[in-house]
Amino acid sequence: MNSEIEIHTQLQEYIYAIAWSDDNTKIAVALSSGEIAVISIDSRELVRFQAHDECCTSVCWINESQSLASAGQDGMLRIWSAQNLLLQREIIGDGKSGFTWIDKLVHSSVSKRLAAIVGKQVLVWNTLNLENILNYTLPKSAFDIAFSNDGNTVVAVYYGGALLAQLAPAFQIQTLPYPASFISCALSPNQKYLAAGTGDNKIHFWLLPYVPEQDLEMSGYYAKVRSLSWSANSKYLATPSYDSLIIWDVYTTGTPQNTRPTILQEHYGKITQVAFHPNGNYLASADEAGYVIIWNFPLSKKVIKSFQLPKGEITALQWANRINKLSVGNEKGNLIVWNIDN
Repeated sequence: MNSEIEIHTQLQEYIYAIAWSDDNTKIAVALSSGEIAVISIDSRELVRFQAHDECCTSVCWINESQSLASAGQDGMLRIWSAQNLLLQREIIGDGKSGFTWIDKLVHSSVSKRLAAIVGKQVLVWNTLNLENILNYTLPKSAFDIAFSNDGNTVVAVYYGGALLAQLAPAFQIQTLPYPASFISCALSPNQKYLAAGTGDNKIHFWLLPYVPEQDLEMSGYYAKVRSLSWSANSKYLATPSYDSLIIWDVYTTGTPQNTRPTILQEHYGKITQVAFHPNGNYLASADEAGYVIIWNFPLSKKVIKSFQLPKGEITALQWANRINKLSVGNEKGNLIVWNIDN
């Protein structure tokens, strides 16, 4: 086996999401059958269990990885014991809530908060006691959600704008209107920029704190931008434009407007995933042909490593916490854990 590949397994299911435990010893994989696969990195032990009756759309480790949270197309949001994978609690999905589909689940290990989008609703819980601390109904269905780095702010985008909900130290709700359909979002680590992909192949920027009519829009993309990633220092935003990476610099002038983006071109198919390393200079991108590329950006524009997963579009790409390992999954169920340092 290639020394860089620590794990390569076939799960036989479409991979929707991958989550690393806080100590990087395990990964949890959400599968189209409703199962979750939990893999120990050192021992390669693989355990699968049925978490949902329909597709499992999201999975997160919570409370120092003592539990797993999962969401599915069956409308259930469940908490599982990480020790024995037994059900601890159903947060929603008791048949009374009216939820039919949980679109996305995100977690902040810093603030111990869990957030979900369910149709028009944005919901946030404190994971320590599973108390619901936000239940906000948007005018239209939400399509993406994200936490700030400190976990004190949650953002969500929908048809018609964005929600910016500050949960601490003071509770504040703000809507950022714009007449467009948004399908993805990313809040910069310094919380000065909210970027969102639109349904008509553009990137929209809200400069924060928000001032009406001072937002920006960058056009010229060849496809809808479904994946966005900020560098750890908030200087660069990486976005795919079909088979090219478009990287906007907001550091030089404080705005991407009237700047020329960096363009990286090594892919031969549509790029589906892009992710900056949370602590370093690495940038990962992956495409519909199964190619995964690691770039040494912004130190250079060079490819430092590449790999192809057999047969199928890359559907999940997730860096480990603080170390140089990358997990990648595709539509055919192929999963790898890649050690970039080897």
